[in-house]
Amino acid sequence: MTVTGLAGEIDWRDTEVGLVARLGPSAAVRLRSPRDGAHLDRTLRLLQRLPLAVARLLLDFIPMVVFAAAGHVLLGTPLGTPVATRLVILALVNAYVICRLIMCITRMLVLPGGQPFRLLELPDETAAYIEIWVKRIAVVAVFGIATAEVARLLGLHRTGYTSLVRIVMLIVHLFVVIILLQCRRTVADWIRAPEPRGAFAALRNRLADLWHVAAIFIVMALWVVWAMRVQNGYGLVLQYFLATLAVVVAARLVRIIVLGGLDRIFRINPELAARFPTLEDALVIWEIAKSLIAVWTIYVAKG
Repeated sequence: MTVTGLAGEIDWRDTEVGLVARLGPSAAVRLRSPRDGAHLDRTLRLLQRLPLAVARLLLDFIPMVVFAAAGHVLLGTPLGTPVATRLVILALVNAYVICRLIMCITRMLVLPGGQPFRLLELPDETAAYIEIWVKRIAVVAVFGIATAEVARLLGLHRTGYTSLVRIVMLIVHLFVVIILLQCRRTVADWIRAPEPRGAFAALRNRLADLWHVAAIFIVMALWVVWAMRVQNGYGLVLQYFLATLAVVVAARLVRIIVLGGLDRIFRINPELAARFPTLEDALVIWEIAKSLIAVWTIYVAKG
């Protein structure tokens, strides 16, 4: 390094140190890489929103605390003297408190239209979507199970209680399936390869088309295992899912390799096709053969 270069480097370092000293820590952020600066900006915005979000969360807690206190006061009156009535009131109060607590935390994270009061940086449409579905799932799950508990306290047989709880959880799992179907295109666009070239890009594109099928299978299989109390059921679901995934990936790879190699072998030169027009008829037979080979590769991968 020359003397001029060394002097320039010393001057640049002195300038950076001087900027940090004069302008404070914010100058260091501007002198870093854009990625570090963006990450630090998000962290600072999150810290700025945190006090407002916590303050709003505490305000949302006030109606919940008042309702819980009123419910427990009601338990001390003659209305709550019978044991069954007392347990019913307690179940309903607890259900409301749990549901309200879930919604308060959700609004603190994704309050629609309340940019300074929510922690997550999301579009208002996405925030509203999340709030709606969390509310639906929470209301159905919490009040559904609370209703089953009340029915059991009022004399419902244990078999009926178990069936009612299973129906409630089935509705919750169906809600999740609806969410997966509604979000399948957005997630598929995120999974899909930007350039459709190569085997890995083909696998990504195939996964983008079928990811919601696998997700729905897992969601419903989890409910079946829980509802039917299958022994080692979760392990079996994972085993079957991984085996099916391995078969699909292997079949896809074999198909790409085999058909790609055969395409190169049977590719017809344009000059040769012009000299022998009957070769075009052979391409129809080749297309049929390709379909048969694709089916055969899938059968071999499964076997």
